This record gives sequence, structure tokens and C-alpha cells, in this order.
Amino acid sequence: MSNLDLRSILKCVRCGTCRSVCPVFEQVGWESASSRGRMLVAHGVSQGLEADQDVLNSLNTCTTCGLCEQMCPSGASPVQVVQDARHHLVLKGRMTDAQAALRDAAALAGNPLGETQYRHAWLEDASDIKEHAPYVFFVGCLGAYRYPELTRRTFDLLKKFDVTLIPEEVCCGSPLFRTGLDPDALVSKNLEQIKRIGAHTIITG
Repeated sequence: MSNLDLRSILKCVRCGTCRSVCPVFEQVGWESASSRGRMLVAHGVSQGLEADQDVLNSLNTCTTCGLCEQMCPSGASPVQVVQDARHHLVLKGRMTDAQAALRDAAALAGNPLGETQYRHAWLEDASDIKEHAPYVFFVGCLGAYRYPELTRRTFDLLKKFDVTLIPEEVCCGSPLFRTGLDPDALVSKNLEQIKRIGAHTIITG
């Protein structure tokens, strides 16, 4: 299976420790909704298992919270395995409607929330966006669209220290990356702007 470390899958000794901390398994109760189950599903996919809806449900219900990795006595990395398996399936054209909607929203609006308003609408004075600065405040999608007041207050402090914003900031790409999609276009757009600004440090909330 491309982009999947089989050694990490084989580290899982099926002890079930992860079942005691997985929030999804606690709610769903199915073995396929536990990290142990997902490791078996990912292994099956690596061996040619057909990715039907049950396989997609198993892999895509993982929140990637990482609690399983913290508890794993074998040092397995279920989160990375799940993300790699999702990406493998996306490359083969297998994804859920939710993944497709996330991809399309990010491509069209520059954020997975599908928000179309100006990303820096929370900003009181557009002249605070400097063309060149040593520091950049990366606001992020939630900061821009869900917590604008907190973001405004944070930037009010930061701008006193020669910090600017990315003028056409888009999503960092993490939601796409974690769900197996390709974040490269978003990442590149942000990085190109940061290079033009000449910043050497990125500050996040």
C-alpha cells in the first residue's frame, strides 16, 4: 500500500488498550470503530480489501485525537496509519460525500467551512496589513470565522511588535491533510505570500 508504513500496523498486538480511551468506540461500540479495528481495516486495504462503505466508515470516523497512541503499549501510530489509509483511498477515487464537500469548499472558498465573506472582516483597519514585516500572524479558519473578537484582540496586541497578516490567507490545509485530501494548493498560496512579506516567524493563535 503506497504511503503506508506496514511496520506501524504490525506493531499493533490487538491488546485492546485503545478501546478504553477511544471516544468514537465509546459511542458506537463496534470493533471497526476502535483503533484496533481500524488497524485491521487498514491492513486489509493494504492487502487489496475492497473499500466499501463499511471500510470508509471505519477509517473516517476516527477523530485523530491521538489518545490511542498515548495509551498504546506497543508504540503503534494508529493516527498516522488512518491518515495514510484515507489518502491512499482518496488517490484511488474512494471518499465519502463529506470528504468531497470539504475538498470542494476549501477549493472554492479557501476554507473548509465554506465561508465566502472576507477572511479579515474582523480587522478594524486594513492599513494594519503591512507589505513587509518580520512576523506574520496566521489567523486560521476558526479564528477568522468563528472567533473574530478573540482574533481582533490578539492582533491588537501583536501589531505593536511589527506583526502583520497574510493578505489573502487561506486554510492551513490541516483538515484536508487529516482526511486524506491534498492540501498542497492551500499551503503553497500561504507560503508564497509569507515569502513576499519577508517574514521569518509565523505566529498562530
